[in-house]
Amino acid sequence: MRTGTLLAFLIPGALAAQGPVWQWATALRGSTNVYIDEVVGSTLNGCFVSGYCYGDLYLPFDTLQANDGQGDHFVVHVDSLGVPDRVVRSTVPVASMIPTANGGLSCRFIVQGSVVVNGTTLTSTPGSIGIGMATFDSGGTQIAIGSLDNVIEGELLTPIRCAHQEAAGMVLATFVTDSLRVDGEWLFGPGIVLVRLSDLGVVEWHTQLEATEFYFFSGLHLSTNGKSLICVSDVAGDTRIVSYSTASEPDWWTELYGRNTMEPVPMARRPDDRVLLGAAFSTSPPDGGTALVVEEYEPGGQSVNSSWASEPQLWNNAIRSVHDLPDGGALVAGYQNGLLTFGPMVQNTTGPDGFVGHIGPDGQWDWVTRETLGNVFGLGAAPGLNTRIYCAGTSDTGAQFGAHTLPFPSGGMYGVVACLGDITLDTPERTATDGHTLSAWPNPAQDLLHFSGDAREAVRILDLVGRDHSAEVHWRDANTLDVSTLRSGVYVVQRGRSRTVFIKA
Repeated sequence: MRTGTLLAFLIPGALAAQGPVWQWATALRGSTNVYIDEVVGSTLNGCFVSGYCYGDLYLPFDTLQANDGQGDHFVVHVDSLGVPDRVVRSTVPVASMIPTANGGLSCRFIVQGSVVVNGTTLTSTPGSIGIGMATFDSGGTQIAIGSLDNVIEGELLTPIRCAHQEAAGMVLATFVTDSLRVDGEWLFGPGIVLVRLSDLGVVEWHTQLEATEFYFFSGLHLSTNGKSLICVSDVAGDTRIVSYSTASEPDWWTELYGRNTMEPVPMARRPDDRVLLGAAFSTSPPDGGTALVVEEYEPGGQSVNSSWASEPQLWNNAIRSVHDLPDGGALVAGYQNGLLTFGPMVQNTTGPDGFVGHIGPDGQWDWVTRETLGNVFGLGAAPGLNTRIYCAGTSDTGAQFGAHTLPFPSGGMYGVVACLGDITLDTPERTATDGHTLSAWPNPAQDLLHFSGDAREAVRILDLVGRDHSAEVHWRDANTLDVSTLRSGVYVVQRGRSRTVFIKA
């Protein structure tokens, strides 16, 4: 018989599904505060967590020294048993990270001046902002790194938000106060600038969102099918979701009145193009509080479901992540600062405590489970393989995930990573497959490169900034290229819609 750790009680007459079990929990400690920003599930094993530490970072396999020039920001891979086993370091935060089909990781970095990623220096020309791109295999080996220069030109006073997907490309958003130049066009502020790039860094389109009306953006998302979402808000705090497909004119938009736009707004898009959004809803003081809501919208912006977690006089709750799930439901994570009602379930905490919940296809909360004991901020969750869910956040007083206790000395911040297992989603276990991945070998290649795919489809060889080198290679047979005349470097080989990265030795 399975015993769960659902720390909730049911309202009489209401039923809820059995909560999942916390499998393990681990901590990332350092000589100073350690903070966790994001978590994504690996396609093969465990998860990746990003964050930063201004002092030494203690890992089982190494101590990362502060002030060694390699940077304070990190992405740590934690395996399926909770053991950190490899790391990527950088001098700037990871702007976007996604797992690759082979268990590796693809990252994007904002390059303004000079940044260091895993020991490699990436630069942009004075007065311009570029995008750094790095890809790592399942063992943590760097297989591709480079940067796109002059993506945006001008003085940037606010951060750039970035989202990317392999094969689909990138989408960038920033607020322009004075002027910026994008793809040869000067854009004048104030306003929000949205830039859509291909995966090779070519600007496909850009737009400016009603500079006189919208002053904040709190969410950005790019789907695997290349569709973009942005959450923008005006000075009164009213919020709008805007969806773009293949052009600078939106497909649709919808208003979300009264949402607290100072909190990040996580978004996800389902395969049928429905949109999920998690937001904080602030009611009026002195008797108000912060309710949480996960909303679902059809293409076109019509509301389908609203799933609430509320308490009239409770402030400072937040949703940090929302994921579409194969069963048609949604995975939600965040933190709460006291008693919250999740549909038929009520949780009470002296918080802030992290929580993770599942919303079924009908929009109802099926289960909610949480961390206890300490204050855990910014808890996010991501689905992994084999019915696992990986969670990560930041704690200042310790944490307890079910039977797994992480006691911390007082006075510091620590990263916490935990795993929920035995999740029933009425779907088969996923496998690490990707229809857009091309197999190529050997890698690195010196003379001959062999690859898979339909021989009837054309092959292109491109460098990391999109220059075509196809004329510099020669065919040996339908699936073999002679690449001996290529200059040493990193290239993309593309056949039809499938592609991969290879190194010319």
